[in-house]
Amino acid sequence: MAHGASAPPRPGIQRWLWIFSVAAAVICLLASYAGFWRISDEETPWKILEPFYSSGEMLLLHVPHESLAQAGAHSRALLALHVARIFAVLSAATLAVALILRFLGNWMLRCWRGVRGRHTIICGFGPIARQLLLEFKKDRPVVIDHRVEHTEVQEVEAWAALLEGNPASAGALSAANAAKASHLFAVTDDDGANVGIAVQAIQLAGSKPPQPHVLVHITDPQLRASLRQHAVFASECGGPRVTMFNVFENSARLLFLRPNHQLDYVRIGEDDPRAVQLVVIGFGLMGEALVTRAAMVGHFANLKQPRIVVIDKSAMRKQRIFRARYPHFDRVVDAHFLELDAEEPVTQERIGELCADAEKTISTVAITFDNDTRGLSLAWSLLDRVRPDVPIRLRLSEHLGLRDLKLPERITVFGSMHDACSREHWLNDELNRMARALHEYHRRSVHESGRATPDDRSLRDWDSLADDLIDSNRQAADHIWVKLRAAGCHAIRKGQPDPGPIVKEFRPEEVERLAKMEHQRWMAERYLAGWEWAEKKNTPNRKSPYLVPWEQLDDETAQWDRDFAEILPGLLDNAGWEIHR
Repeated sequence: MAHGASAPPRPGIQRWLWIFSVAAAVICLLASYAGFWRISDEETPWKILEPFYSSGEMLLLHVPHESLAQAGAHSRALLALHVARIFAVLSAATLAVALILRFLGNWMLRCWRGVRGRHTIICGFGPIARQLLLEFKKDRPVVIDHRVEHTEVQEVEAWAALLEGNPASAGALSAANAAKASHLFAVTDDDGANVGIAVQAIQLAGSKPPQPHVLVHITDPQLRASLRQHAVFASECGGPRVTMFNVFENSARLLFLRPNHQLDYVRIGEDDPRAVQLVVIGFGLMGEALVTRAAMVGHFANLKQPRIVVIDKSAMRKQRIFRARYPHFDRVVDAHFLELDAEEPVTQERIGELCADAEKTISTVAITFDNDTRGLSLAWSLLDRVRPDVPIRLRLSEHLGLRDLKLPERITVFGSMHDACSREHWLNDELNRMARALHEYHRRSVHESGRATPDDRSLRDWDSLADDLIDSNRQAADHIWVKLRAAGCHAIRKGQPDPGPIVKEFRPEEVERLAKMEHQRWMAERYLAGWEWAEKKNTPNRKSPYLVPWEQLDDETAQWDRDFAEILPGLLDNAGWEIHR
């Protein structure tokens, strides 16, 4: 049964109400004591104690009229008693408000936000939820969790309303008025509970607007892939949009998007003999996210497969699990799994050897240990064993402590909860705008070619598009920056100074090169999603006739990729960017 009225007090207005009430009570007692002392006619040893009783009556809002009449002859005594009366009322009033907020304030705040609607609901109160609270504190957040410890509540400022209960129960979600929320985050530590929260939210929201945007954190990559493959959260009746996410995938995406942190941190030409190589040390959830992200974006002008080397103490077992999840992984990258202990000197020498030949590889080393201290120690050790131009990306999950160390330029950190849960990432209107433009271009191209079919779910409008197809368009948008670097270009915001000439369109040879890159990226995306080649397209069974090398594509299909490359300058221009060479 959900309840929240008895939640412990939070800092903020309640603290100041208590302070003011006590201060007003003290002023009342002092003023009333001074007044009663002046009007007291007794000359006994008990004279010093008698005003205490009268002052207590004053504090309890009870003052005999004869006392005021008696004080009339003493102007100072009368003034003191009037001041005491005022502060007695103020003390009682603020005390009453503080008690109401103490026992009913959380309930009142939650009800008010539910009635207004367009609030943000956060189901769970773990590390992800705490960071989301900071990012969405202006969006009237409501937190639902089984239990909320007093020490944890102290970390949450007065902007959050708390609801103690089962986040996956319909009762708790109804109490938070989930149907009228703008965002609903399912971020408990249990993937199953998060799925249950999303299902309950869909049922509560129905098909009438406004509807919440439901964001579900799924840690298990296999579960996430299965949910997408079987379209578990798809709604044919206009239900709320459900987006699955993972903080590890978010961190990996942001790492490869940061300036000078890309896998192709040096330009790769069409005839470049070098392969991009990523050495991942530690193959937990973060390591796996980096590997899959590199497989998605690692498609460059020379069309060489990226080379990925995984080093882990249990590499063979983890490799079997990973390859079962991605059976076509070897069609996308040149992957090697080495069962070694990276903390042993001989393994560190091996890592140096893997990155030694600058004429064959453009290498990056990524350390993804769950233990920050171990990761930092290994990063320092590799500085002397890896050639100086090879960057070392170090995962540090915490903001404080180790992240505040001044590290050498070669070592750059990533993977903090702050970055993975940043509001800018969740509400990335620019990325979504470009992804939406790509989707509209796809719809238009398919209709113009005469290949549109009524059951093709990829041709639905953006607001009705399934989560996996939205993610597909976002991946295509993310790869735009790789294509620009392949063409020797870069993009800047309009109005910013840049000495290079503006590029309004690509040269024919550049269009051809970018089209080949896009086809290779698209095939990697499909293979990682479990698609296979077939003579005829079968979307439910993930079959496609276009999963063939560029040279085997028919002219019409190849032209789609060329058209995609040609629209990039206009697409970026509409998003507020300029391409410069």
